[in-house]
Amino acid sequence: MAAPAPLHLTSPAPGDGADTAAPPRSDPADFDTVPPLDSGPGPVERILRAVIVLAMLALVVLAATDRLGMRSESASKEGGGLRLKVEYPAVTRPGLPSPVRFEITSADGRDLPSELVVRVDTQYLTIFDAVQPSPQPSQSTSTSDVTEWTFDVAPGSRSMAVDLDATLQPSTHRGRTGRVAVLADGAEAVALKFTTTVVP
Repeated sequence: MAAPAPLHLTSPAPGDGADTAAPPRSDPADFDTVPPLDSGPGPVERILRAVIVLAMLALVVLAATDRLGMRSESASKEGGGLRLKVEYPAVTRPGLPSPVRFEITSADGRDLPSELVVRVDTQYLTIFDAVQPSPQPSQSTSTSDVTEWTFDVAPGSRSMAVDLDATLQPSTHRGRTGRVAVLADGAEAVALKFTTTVVP
């Protein structure tokens, strides 16, 4: 029996189809560019955010303290034996009820005259809707300058009050200074000025 031929192992020649393919080299361009990390808002944006937050906080505080509504104040003065006190809207907004009250009392303990006249600047009254005094005056006159209401005073009275149930006109965006005077026996006894400021 003939001996088997020896087995010769040979390495594949370079370029032979049996070559094992080398792994492809990575091209840096094949990788996606990693976006830069967000560094957060800049100093200008941070300042704007702080201003907005403070403004919103201020509005909340104002609303909580009723500073966005109507605020009343009073003023008083004596003269001619009478004392005049005015309660008026010092700060108000368009469309809000803004009542005005005139209180007239005797400053010397005497009875009030049987008739008193309350004189108010007409231009001040124009910032309100139709104003109707209470009690009803016995006589009323008005010009472009002044409006006068005449009131009959009950015998023995030493005080009286006139209320104006007024609402600021929605179209009013500017305040105004008013003047009120009380006339007794045809002469001005006492007068004072007051200012209403209108805010948006």
